[in-house]
Amino acid sequence: MTPFRRLVFVVVALVAVLSVAAAAVAAAQVELGGKLRTGNRVVVDRGEIVPGNLYVLAGSAEIHGTVRGDLVVSGGSVIVDGTIDGDLLALGGNVTVSSDVGGDVIASGGQVSVVGDVAGDVRLGAGEMSVAGDVAGDVAAVGGSTDIAGTVGADLLVLTGDLRIDGTVRGDVAGTAGTYQRGGTVGGDEQISLPDRTEPTPGRRILAGLTRAVAVFLLTLLVVLVGWRPVDAVLDTARTRPGWSLLAGLVVFVGLGGAVAATIILGILVTVAFGVAKLGLVVATYWLTFLVAWTVAGFALFLVANLGAPLVVGLTAARAAGVNLGAVGPRILALAVAVAVYTAVVALPYVGGPFGFLAFLFALGAPPLALRASRGGSAASPDAGPATAA
Repeated sequence: MTPFRRLVFVVVALVAVLSVAAAAVAAAQVELGGKLRTGNRVVVDRGEIVPGNLYVLAGSAEIHGTVRGDLVVSGGSVIVDGTIDGDLLALGGNVTVSSDVGGDVIASGGQVSVVGDVAGDVRLGAGEMSVAGDVAGDVAAVGGSTDIAGTVGADLLVLTGDLRIDGTVRGDVAGTAGTYQRGGTVGGDEQISLPDRTEPTPGRRILAGLTRAVAVFLLTLLVVLVGWRPVDAVLDTARTRPGWSLLAGLVVFVGLGGAVAATIILGILVTVAFGVAKLGLVVATYWLTFLVAWTVAGFALFLVANLGAPLVVGLTAARAAGVNLGAVGPRILALAVAVAVYTAVVALPYVGGPFGFLAFLFALGAPPLALRASRGGSAASPDAGPATAA
């Protein structure tokens, strides 16, 4: 299948999935008799009582009435100041919860504020988070900043940039934060890990650099000795088509970012479409697959940045300089020099960061081009010559 046909297939498949999801949403909206509400702006007026669960997908959502069941709401702006007897799941750019919630609250967005009282637990993920109401259970927050001005009846668990407690936490406070300020009270233990603000001495910097260089060398040496044939093909591609390798890496990097956004949007549609149809297993399976897939992808990018970049950039430079990498001895020596030089360059101020990022893109783009060439396809560049043997 050609790349164009693969692209067409992916687009058609995505359209089909979205069409099915949209049809499911439309069907569910008719069958649920108003429990699913969509539109540019959805408002539940004060005095209105929803007898069961309510699902809202809108540009902006305002819930001023009473929901006797659970509320699942998604929108650019979400305001919930009515009464929710069940659980609340909110996703939006700006989420404000000033209502009383009889169950748990799970909210995610750019800015999330919980002002009302919550009978259960609170789970937050946002750039800015604040809890000013009374929460009977635990509070878990992951994001940029967390401000606790109300009362947490149990434990507070955080992974945040900035943490401020002006209210009361009756249980323990645990987690990791960039900064921690407490003007309120904590009834249990405080176990917050803060970054070491002390400036490392030159000796420690050198020792850390040497330790990292040795670790990278040993891991890349294992790759070179065990799997030299594919590495050799990648080096040939990187040497003969450096510009295309860099461009391919940029395309892959940007494409992964777009794929993350697309799968999140698709996940919202799947959650709404299958959630209202009470097919929670489908929703759970989708998000579990999402988590596993992108965890694996993130780990792969980590390996490319920390192992692939010094390996590909360093040995490509050695081959371009005329070093014979066919023999094991020169290959190991070239790798040792490459890792040492790479580690020293990326540690330099101002130039180290940009150099490391370009090396990452270079190492990210060369393997796909080499794989394409190994399958009989021509290089991405029409004027690229044949790969040379080491």
